[in-house]
Amino acid sequence: MKYKMTRETGWILSILLFIFSIACGVAILYFSKTEIISVTNLNKTGGMVGPIEVKKENSIYVVMVKQYVNLNEWSAIDIGVYDESEKYLFSFNGEMWHESGYDEGYWEEDESSYELPITFNKPGKYMLDVSVESSNAANVNDLVITIKTRRGSAFIFYWLGSISLVFIYFVFKQEKQAPKLKRAEKKPALKQTNKQKTITRK
Repeated sequence: MKYKMTRETGWILSILLFIFSIACGVAILYFSKTEIISVTNLNKTGGMVGPIEVKKENSIYVVMVKQYVNLNEWSAIDIGVYDESEKYLFSFNGEMWHESGYDEGYWEEDESSYELPITFNKPGKYMLDVSVESSNAANVNDLVITIKTRRGSAFIFYWLGSISLVFIYFVFKQEKQAPKLKRAEKKPALKQTNKQKTITRK
């Protein structure tokens, strides 16, 4: 037997999914919140940052790198992550640039910062080894490395929230095609009479 969704059922399901989507949004805001734990100024060629003291397993930290470069210059920044025994773990990189040109008029664009969340699986102390390669060291500014902690990963809530919104779309689509729930027709009430039936006995 094929089930057909009524409009009333569709509205109820849509409201429940909408409330769930809002709950996912609140969870995303909660777990995405960060707190600055250190700000380190480095020279144009880089340097060491840390130690970063990690107290819990699977802790998420956000590394934000900022460096301004002059017009038509660039800077490539590589950051290696080491544990307290100076063992290399992994690295990440990014580029800063400042460009201009003419394309139906003058334009100017630049990239002066980037950030990346990293997860430390084990508690301990970690160091960042920052190295810089630039087009012209005289035309780039010093680096600023900001370390922030994050409450947790919000990825699962992004996924669940997106799925619930897709379901809401299909529920609305089905709801438009759903028949309205018919109210039961009221039968006229039987009138009571005081007349009694006459029973004839033979």
